Amino acid sequence: SSSSGPTVIRAFVRGQKVIAIGETLQVLPFEVVLRKDLADKAHITPQSPAKARAESLKGLKVSMITPNTIVHAYLRYFLRQNGVDPERDITLAYMPPEAGLAALKSKAIDAYNQGLPWTEIAVQQGLAVRVSSVSIGDLKELYPISSNVIDTRADFCNEKPSVCTKMMAGVTDAMNFILDNPKESVEILEKKMPGLEHSVFVNSFEVIKKGTPRSSKVTETSMANAQKLMLLGGMLKPDEKLSSFKNIYTDKYAH
Repeated sequence: SSSSGPTVIRAFVRGQKVIAIGETLQVLPFEVVLRKDLADKAHITPQSPAKARAESLKGLKVSMITPNTIVHAYLRYFLRQNGVDPERDITLAYMPPEAGLAALKSKAIDAYNQGLPWTEIAVQQGLAVRVSSVSIGDLKELYPISSNVIDTRADFCNEKPSVCTKMMAGVTDAMNFILDNPKESVEILEKKMPGLEHSVFVNSFEVIKKGTPRSSKVTETSMANAQKLMLLGGMLKPDEKLSSFKNIYTDKYAH
């Protein structure tokens, strides 16, 4: 599976033994955007202090795809870090990315918490303003983080080591293709989502490129930061906290 580090940690804590065999992304590619008319009224810009940006969401309806995911944890972390209660101070609406974008346009929602490129589309169409994103300097303390990993059943790679080795060799080649061939990578992405502005892909890809490592090896630091996100982001209870991650990842097959 291609999953998030927090997903692997949560699965392990709940007795679902999986193991991460590689890491493909070390930043959180999620953003919160606020409807432009509301941002203008509150005099909020991406350059405003983080506390002011977080407080601008108080009392508003925020859309996201599903609850208790890494995207939700991102929102909770950002708000709690800046003194806003994500359970009481905002109202959540759950809908697919396309529906969320339409709801933002019709003013059925006030803000939009989603992964790239959906938030970038809203910004470029003049519908919204970024109020939280790694691209504007948020959550630096969580870098590097196991944002995306390749994981398997705990016993799978012991049974079929050559499959895992070849899988991670291919994944690592792809990661390095991203870093060495950004123009060609964007062209591939555009074929997957035709009809969007070229600049949407260029800007969104820049965040992914910066968070893509050369090596696919999982690190203790990136897993520890994933757990920090989970704890403040409400994905993990304090008494479920792991003291070590040695049982949930291996570098035996990574490159």
